[in-house]
Amino acid sequence: MGEPTEPTPGSGPLPDNETLSAYVDGQVSPSERREIEDLVTTCERCRDEIADLFAVIALLGGVDDVASPRSFRLEGEFRRSPKP
Repeated sequence: MGEPTEPTPGSGPLPDNETLSAYVDGQVSPSERREIEDLVTTCERCRDEIADLFAVIALLGGVDDVASPRSFRLEGEFRRSPKP
């Protein structure tokens, strides 16, 4: 898991927000998934954080795609040169 955000007595470090976000996105290893799923049975903060992340996903799923009125791609002299 990622860096701990705060310790809890008897349960070890809590996963950071990035790790919880990866869990919600299905981007964690099977062992991390099991660890988080075990933790949420006793960690209210983790349950709340995961619920918040799922709520954001649900809200964003209801937002319509909007076409850009123009391209914002930089061309010519405005384009940054690649770093060596």
